[in-house]
Amino acid sequence: MQIALPTVFAPFAALLRSRPTAARVPRNLPTATALQAVEAGTTLVVPQPGGRRIECLRGCVWLTQDNDPRDVVLEAGQSYIANGDARLLAYGLEASDLRIA
Repeated sequence: MQIALPTVFAPFAALLRSRPTAARVPRNLPTATALQAVEAGTTLVVPQPGGRRIECLRGCVWLTQDNDPRDVVLEAGQSYIANGDARLLAYGLEASDLRIA
């Protein structure tokens, strides 16, 4: 069964269907406060975000958190506070820099 996704989610859906390559394998976030670069078309994994603030300093990212039906798109200057410890994925819609504290 195929589900139609809005155009903005098409790159992420294609990523999920494709076989991982070195450039597309999700990266785990270090435990300390970090500045992270997320290239367009890559995914950053935050395993247990528990209340951490994700701030987009440059670019645009799509955030989705396990067991949460809401998705968030952050552009430069915007931030999001993660709910609970469910894994959070940050997908680069364009080359981006994130501060995660």
